[in-house]
Amino acid sequence: LMGRCRFAAVPSSDAAKYIGLHQQRTKKPMPKPVYLPNLVDENRFKAKEEGEDEQRNLKICIIPARLEPVKGLVPFFGLLTPEMLKGWKIVLMGQGPLKSEIEAVIAKRGISEFVKIVDYVPYEEMPRHYAAADLLLLPSIYDPNPLSVIEALHSGLAVAVTNQAGNVEEAVTEGENGWVLPVLDKEAFTAKLRVVFATEKERLAEMGRKSKVENARFWETQGAIRRFLDGVL
Repeated sequence: LMGRCRFAAVPSSDAAKYIGLHQQRTKKPMPKPVYLPNLVDENRFKAKEEGEDEQRNLKICIIPARLEPVKGLVPFFGLLTPEMLKGWKIVLMGQGPLKSEIEAVIAKRGISEFVKIVDYVPYEEMPRHYAAADLLLLPSIYDPNPLSVIEALHSGLAVAVTNQAGNVEEAVTEGENGWVLPVLDKEAFTAKLRVVFATEKERLAEMGRKSKVENARFWETQGAIRRFLDGVL
């Protein structure tokens, strides 16, 4: 089937590598990968104006994720400490079978005052939540192409995404607009989380501006479609 196509629309560099892997295994020519990233309506998402919430000292981290094992939430909260989260409020948005287990881990770690779980947020309200936050974090163990990362970039947020999530190469410039989290290495993962949560609010805002200006460019709708058509035609 792959051999009958001249081109393959791929959403990210991970998908392009996947086609290359098949070529190595089969020794047969594969279609040429042409990028067509997963897109959102970027006009719905606005970054906060500089100084808009300068009176708020609390830093807000949002995690929009289903409460399922692949999202890595139980081991993630199991690494956090009250000292690590001073000055932070983590807002976990999602539903799923692991809610009770997540709540138990949060209580055991003594971080209940730093974490709020919101069962359900209508999609229409998500732009407001992104605009109020300082950081998007996804501790996923497996997450092929999370649209929340793209929405966060358009919203001008710093991002912390694991190396097991799709779009990470395009979404994160390490130390510039966010961090890549080595989720399968507990020691390295914990160390990186300490760096993330030790980051000052002003620095997070600066990183968020780079997300909006530089990293979100890959997912700007008109440009992405134009590049795809140029690649095919």
